[in-house]
Amino acid sequence: MTKTIGLLSALVVVLCADLGNTQPIPSQANAPQPVNLPAIQGTSDDPMVSYRAYSSAVEAGNFDQAAVHGLEAWRQAEAKWGGANPNTAGLAYNAAWSGALVSKASERVDAARRAVELAPQARGSYSLAEANFLLAYTEYFAAKPADRPNLSAKLAAAAQPVESSWNDFLVAHALVQALANGMNNARPRISFDLAQRALAVIDRVTPTDTNARAVTLLSRGQARLQGGFDREEAIADLVQARVAYGPMRQTDDLVWGTLGAWEAAARAVVVTQEGFDRSETGTRITRISRRPVEMTAAEQKNRSKTCWVRRFGL
Repeated sequence: MTKTIGLLSALVVVLCADLGNTQPIPSQANAPQPVNLPAIQGTSDDPMVSYRAYSSAVEAGNFDQAAVHGLEAWRQAEAKWGGANPNTAGLAYNAAWSGALVSKASERVDAARRAVELAPQARGSYSLAEANFLLAYTEYFAAKPADRPNLSAKLAAAAQPVESSWNDFLVAHALVQALANGMNNARPRISFDLAQRALAVIDRVTPTDTNARAVTLLSRGQARLQGGFDREEAIADLVQARVAYGPMRQTDDLVWGTLGAWEAAARAVVVTQEGFDRSETGTRITRISRRPVEMTAAEQKNRSKTCWVRRFGL
């Protein structure tokens, strides 16, 4: 069993790279409120002018523009007010958060670090735990891919204090990334716990994010197999991962094929292990008392059998 799973364990890294690096722009309803600052009249070089442009962009759901104005407002605040003004803290936080939303987390480490430094004087506009999470998030994505496994535990730990209250996809994305590294390092217990946490956040914040759900269910199924959990539950996770991902999305869809390969491998492991459990000679491998879960007819209807046959030669 260990050898079988080991041969496929690297595939989750490919899947997480494909799914996890796709950061959807959150809807305005799901986006947390930006740090609100008092209305101040200012000139064109005043940070409050850029802040108002930032706030308007957030309200309009234009997060790319919000990220631009958020960074501009913070830099202007540092130049004009410095850290003594509590508004600088809020603008640093906004710059880090808005950049992370549009896949520019690696460019906002300085803003996140400044938000942590200034949290005590932010007058409650954000918490230190929220700033610490943004710092861990930005540092993770600023690191080289080879160095990220060493930061995954820090990222998961920083997410924990805010994951029940944070209202956009950043926490779910952080947990999925930490989960990918947990599987890559063959730590099934840690991976299982991370998957449970990630699914709870996905269910609460982004229940329609099929990519995140698919990769998280895949990783939980892998963790069940590698960690000696119930094998039928592992197969159920893998089936639901395929259901979440849906039909093949393009010719030679690597993610679709990976999910199918994992389910097939898991079923082979169950059949083989049940045989070993029931007979020293392994001659009774077909006499399994419990039948692993299968897709329903409705779920199977959404699968592309033609593509499956072409890809795996069945």
